[in-house]
Amino acid sequence: MNDKYDDCYIELNEGLEEYPIFFQSFINKNKYTMNSYWTYKWINERIVPYERGNINNILKDNKIPYYNELLLLISSKGNSSMDDNYIEEIKGSDLDYKIKNRMEYHIIDFISLDNQLIVFLKNNKSYILDHLNKKEIPFLSIFGNEIIYNSKDRYDYLFIKDNGKEFPLSYNALIQYINNNVLTSKDIVDHFGFSRQYLNTLKKENNILSLNNGLYILNNIKLSKK
Repeated sequence: MNDKYDDCYIELNEGLEEYPIFFQSFINKNKYTMNSYWTYKWINERIVPYERGNINNILKDNKIPYYNELLLLISSKGNSSMDDNYIEEIKGSDLDYKIKNRMEYHIIDFISLDNQLIVFLKNNKSYILDHLNKKEIPFLSIFGNEIIYNSKDRYDYLFIKDNGKEFPLSYNALIQYINNNVLTSKDIVDHFGFSRQYLNTLKKENNILSLNNGLYILNNIKLSKK
């Protein structure tokens, strides 16, 4: 849960004797991670609805400046008249080891191509799969547990793992390549002795591969130098 960014998701422990009814259909499918959409569905069942007539007084009594699902959940500790369940804070070190293992499949970054996505996971594995929504630009949830489109389509790391193919490029290798091979125009002037005029000439003649914002690929610069 991150109330600063109004985002959250649920990880369920495995092997419990009984689960709240809301989660039972997911458990039956061996699905123990709830994306933010279903997490908010659960939250909205346990907090005061926005339409409540005295909602402003309730917010004031709980020192909540505006209607916010996460702040209301924290304030009430998730208590509900429907059952005896509630929430309490625990340290990350106290998480069940199976949850920790699942979190190793969280997404740390992705590259969006014309027709495909390359997705990099925390465990240093990567997957390539067909673009999930070609018409929209995807973004990553703050927890890294799902890729989201503006249409609110959500694809978690398990979907990506199950529907993608392993890609032979780790995130660490990609970052190392960028650090070693991508230079600014100032780097080129300082280290290769090119004048800015000569650099612009090479760029116009397509003799140097120019990226956005004045960035260049080192190998192309070396070829031009020769």
